[in-house]
Amino acid sequence: CARCPTIGVADRDERIGRVPASEAAVAFGVAEAVVASRLYKTVPRARGREIDIAVAACALVAGASIWTLNSADFRDIPDVRLV
Repeated sequence: CARCPTIGVADRDERIGRVPASEAAVAFGVAEAVVASRLYKTVPRARGREIDIAVAACALVAGASIWTLNSADFRDIPDVRLV
């Protein structure tokens, strides 16, 4: 967008660190879909939050915590650990 600041690849890499490609993406498979489906049915205002629910499902299946600048997006999702 015209108002959004742009950063170069070098700046981005410096800010987030270099992550090996094998660790940069998490697969969304059957286990994650099952958890996401359960969350979608139980989380308030689930409609429109499909991405947050999918991220939460991946974290729950992996036993991982979520680092986010938008912790409010995940506060009402049960069992999610935020960093």
